[in-house]
Amino acid sequence: MRKHLILSSVLILTNFAVMADSSIGNFYVSTNINLGSASNVPNSSFISLTPETSIETGSDIFSGLGLLAGYNFNNYFSAEISYLYGWNANNNIKLYYGDVQQTDLSLTDTNQFLTANAKGTLPLNKSFSLFGKLGAGVNFAAISASGWANGVDNISALNMNSSNFTLLLGLGAEWNINKHWGLYLNDSFYIPMASPIEIKSLNDIPTTNSFSFGNANFIGLGVTYNFL
Repeated sequence: MRKHLILSSVLILTNFAVMADSSIGNFYVSTNINLGSASNVPNSSFISLTPETSIETGSDIFSGLGLLAGYNFNNYFSAEISYLYGWNANNNIKLYYGDVQQTDLSLTDTNQFLTANAKGTLPLNKSFSLFGKLGAGVNFAAISASGWANGVDNISALNMNSSNFTLLLGLGAEWNINKHWGLYLNDSFYIPMASPIEIKSLNDIPTTNSFSFGNANFIGLGVTYNFL
């Protein structure tokens, strides 16, 4: 009987130890680099085209840098605050009418996201895990342009800024190198709660200060440090 009690006590203590280990909390910080896109990026859409015109334009791809800080409540649930700065610089937007150049613009779009996220993790083993994120926060969108178009030498008045509510959905995989350092790959999908901007010509610039670049998708590679 005593042997059964001792064995039961050992099993109970072992279960408590496992539960305690999965309940130990810690802070962590992370940084990441990203490439992304958005559904409505002003680029060639700034120029009204006709059959007689041709256009040279830049890329619609955003580059991005991200930072985040969070707290692991256990092995399965975390809360974090994340910031992503995305930018798209197009310096070769040129419009030609026949062989005559009509426009030369330097256009910069910035797409920033600050969100508070809930993170759920599914450990596959001691080293690898999958995770998902659900978050909400603020999207800051801005457009600025300089150059000349249609006889106007300095288009410096084109500076538009907007802030609006956004949602975040994320998926990823993480590799724990050791108890402090980890690498991860994630896909973040942002849904701004503002109308996507639509500019079809330089004479069709909206005056509203509530706009977005539409839904944005960023794929990032990052490194995490855990404070243990």
